[in-house]
Amino acid sequence: MNRFPSKKKLEERLIIGIDEFNNGKSHPEVPFICVAYTSFPSHKLKGKIISKGRGFKDDPKVRSRFRKNALEFLREHSRFDYFSLEASADQIFSSATRATATARLIYESAIKHIHEDPLIIIDGAPFSPLAEEIIEETLERYGLPLEDVFFRKKADVIYDPVKTADRIAYCLGALRYGSIGSQRKWPYRNRKIDFRAEPPTEEDYLLYGLNKPSMQR
Repeated sequence: MNRFPSKKKLEERLIIGIDEFNNGKSHPEVPFICVAYTSFPSHKLKGKIISKGRGFKDDPKVRSRFRKNALEFLREHSRFDYFSLEASADQIFSSATRATATARLIYESAIKHIHEDPLIIIDGAPFSPLAEEIIEETLERYGLPLEDVFFRKKADVIYDPVKTADRIAYCLGALRYGSIGSQRKWPYRNRKIDFRAEPPTEEDYLLYGLNKPSMQR
């Protein structure tokens, strides 16, 4: 694995920020959600960052306002992929599944921009003793060995792409699974990856435009 780039180098890199929501299961009705957000140089957030905390309020007016703002935020920051995991009593199995799913999330986000040398920043410390090893081995098995995959503490505070992934994960949790969700067709169904299926290749994305994000910056 390479050394983490300097601040100056970061400004020149395509960054895929990864963060999650509901890791501590503070909302039992919501699964664990992990988001990868792709940010191009110079990694400026588009518009005002959305605040957390209002998506699960009891006041329906507060939730309604949050829903409107959350949908707008997702439209403005649409270069994301995500997966969700239901809670499991088997912590070892759960950690291993999370690691392999995270590797798949990295793969599907990075393969679309592999010629732009993507840098992957995951918020927090490794979530299990074998997390880094499983992610590295899974990416190698997919034929996409990446040297620039880093866990960084407080990344959701320091790095804008990770902060954006954090907010997207919260919005998805509140909109898709929380009490402010809608019965209408979920507009971000194609952003959810199936980490148990065979991974798409770079050729698949080029030929079929699979889940290809907008190139707007």
